[in-house]
Amino acid sequence: MNLDPFLQAIDHSRTWFFKLVDGLTPEQWDAKPYPNVKSPRETLEHLVISDRVCPVLLQGTEPDYEAYRPEGELSPEQLLDLLRSTHAERMSWLKEFTEGKSPDDTIRTVYSGEQSLASQLIDIATEDWYHIGQVSLVRQGVDPAWDYYAAFYSG
Repeated sequence: MNLDPFLQAIDHSRTWFFKLVDGLTPEQWDAKPYPNVKSPRETLEHLVISDRVCPVLLQGTEPDYEAYRPEGELSPEQLLDLLRSTHAERMSWLKEFTEGKSPDDTIRTVYSGEQSLASQLIDIATEDWYHIGQVSLVRQGVDPAWDYYAAFYSG
């Protein structure tokens, strides 16, 4: 077995994240209806940073997260464009990094320690799914009429 299904899962999770934020109103981008929840804008910034630090983390080094933060005050549209770009760059890097490797190959990361490469790739996709849930919660908190199922499963 190669690692393509794991890479596809990462790409798929990000596709669903983009579906989730489609149609957010200007007010919703900065909404924080619950304590300790990132706003959708903060989540976008966080995912940009996550994309950028991925190569550093998978090579076992602790990154300086601030060095990877988007520069300046970006609009949601600019952040979305940046996130599409950083995601494409991360996917390209991951394809190169995993070339010729097996799902059972072991890598050491800063936070996960030693684990299989497949497990680490699953963790990356899981991070997106966590943030999909978080932004869904924000959307439902500020717009109770928003229909999660219609947003994801229609058209």
